[in-house]
Amino acid sequence: MPHSSLGTRRAARTAAVALALAAVGATQSGTASAASWTTRLSPECRRYVPQFNAAASAYGVPAPLLAVLARKESGCDPSAVSRVGARGLFQMLPASGADLRTPATQTASAAKSLASIKRQVGSRLDHQLAAWNAGVGAVKRYHGVPPFRETRDFVASATADYRRLVG
Repeated sequence: MPHSSLGTRRAARTAAVALALAAVGATQSGTASAASWTTRLSPECRRYVPQFNAAASAYGVPAPLLAVLARKESGCDPSAVSRVGARGLFQMLPASGADLRTPATQTASAAKSLASIKRQVGSRLDHQLAAWNAGVGAVKRYHGVPPFRETRDFVASATADYRRLVG
């Protein structure tokens, strides 16, 4: 069997498992069933639900939050490259040590980073999003969301997107 067929079968099986879990109400958000939040995703992002769910489960972060970050950062394009060299679904810099080879490794790296952020700044969503955008140091220095327009806009937009996604 050609390698690409095996990969396609594996991806289909992973997607089927994710959809089956969604159908019985499995959720990483705690506020909405997985089936409902995944149906609200754009088609570009929906294809990565198995990766979002796997990384969320492995690192204890909400899968819908990973979806929001991927959409905001790259439009869910795993091959995106910014003008400053940030790459992948989550626009992480190669120097960060993130594994940017595949959508699955990009998502795992982002989830690991998000879990680390949560440990450092706490469970408040606005603080986590601010740290994702401006860095943990900025959130600690300002004891919350820093007064940077870009960061405040990012936090407001990502929070609204997350709330819309999880219901």
